[in-house]
Amino acid sequence: MKSKFLVTLPTVILGTALVLGGALTGGAAARAADPIVIKADQGAAAGGPWQRAMEKFRDIVESKTNGQLKIEIYPDGVLTNGNLRTTIQMLQSGGIQMGLFLPAFYEGFDPRWQAFSLPYLFKDNQAAYNTCDSDVGQFMLDTLEQKKIKGLSLWQQGFRELTTAKKIVRMPADMNGMKMRVMGSPMFISMIKGFGANPTATSMGELFTALQQGVVDGQENPINTIYLRRFYEVQKYLTLTHHVWSPLILAMSGSFFNGLSPEMQKILLDAAEEVKPFERQFVREDDEKMTAELRKKMEVIELTDAEMKVWKEATKRVHEEVADKIGRDLVNRFYKAAGY
Repeated sequence: MKSKFLVTLPTVILGTALVLGGALTGGAAARAADPIVIKADQGAAAGGPWQRAMEKFRDIVESKTNGQLKIEIYPDGVLTNGNLRTTIQMLQSGGIQMGLFLPAFYEGFDPRWQAFSLPYLFKDNQAAYNTCDSDVGQFMLDTLEQKKIKGLSLWQQGFRELTTAKKIVRMPADMNGMKMRVMGSPMFISMIKGFGANPTATSMGELFTALQQGVVDGQENPINTIYLRRFYEVQKYLTLTHHVWSPLILAMSGSFFNGLSPEMQKILLDAAEEVKPFERQFVREDDEKMTAELRKKMEVIELTDAEMKVWKEATKRVHEEVADKIGRDLVNRFYKAAGY
C-alpha cells in the first residue's frame, strides 16, 4: 500500500498541474485573442466624407487583421467636444488611439504646419494632391512623431469658402469691419485681418449659435461643413473664395502605434493610403452636390479670375509672415511642389 501511494500521489499532483496549466494557458490565449480596440475621433458631422472614409478604412483594417483590430468611430467630435486641438492632445496622451485633424489646429504645436494653410497656395485640387503626396508631404507627416503622434496619411478637407449674413462679399474690401469667425490659428487670424475683417475665434460646437445670435457676421469653412452643419439657416450669402485648401491629417497615438506588431502597423499604413483616393473623391463629389443644394438655399457668389487675383494679392503679407516664422526654405519646398 505504501508503495502504491507513493507512486499515485505524484501522478495525481502532476495531472492536476497539467489541468491547471492547460486552463491557464487557454485563458491567456483567450485574452490574447481579444480584439484591440481603436477609438477613432471623427470631428465632422456624421454622414459626410470624413465619416464614409473612416468607415471604409475600418472595414479594410478589420478584414485584413481578421478582427484583431477593431475600430470604433465617434463622429461629431463627441469624444473631444468638437475641438480638434483636444483631439491632438488626446492622441499625444493616448486618451484616444486615432483621430482626424487639420493643420490650422496643429500649428500651435509645430508652426511648420502653417505652410499647408498658406492662402491661395493651391490653384486646384491636383496641385494640392501633388504637394501632399510629395517628399515635403511625407516630411510633414514624419514631423508629427516629434510630438508623440504617428501620421498615417494626408487626406482632404478641401477648399474653404466664406459665408455672410447681411452683406454680399465679392472683394476683400467688402469685409471691412465684419466680425468673422475663424479657427484659433494665428495665420488664419492674420489672413482675416488682411481682408479688413475682425477675426473671432469660436469652436465648431458653438459656431451655429454664434451665427444665429449675430455674435459673428460670417464664417469660413469647406462646402461640406457649411451644408452638413446647416449654416445656410443662419447665413444668406456664400462666396466661393477658395482662399485656403486644407489637407485632413489621419493620425494615431504614437505610443499606441509603436506598441503594435510591425504587421499591424503596415496594415494600418497601407489601409490609410488605400482609402486616400476614395476620401478625396468623396470630398469632390460632395462639394459638387452640396454646392448645387446650397444654391437653392443661399445666394452663391462666384468670383472672376480678376477678382480672385485681388484676394490673392491681399494675402501676400501672410506668406511673408509665415516664411519669416518657419523658414523660407520650407516655404519654397511647398511652392515648388504646388507649382505656386
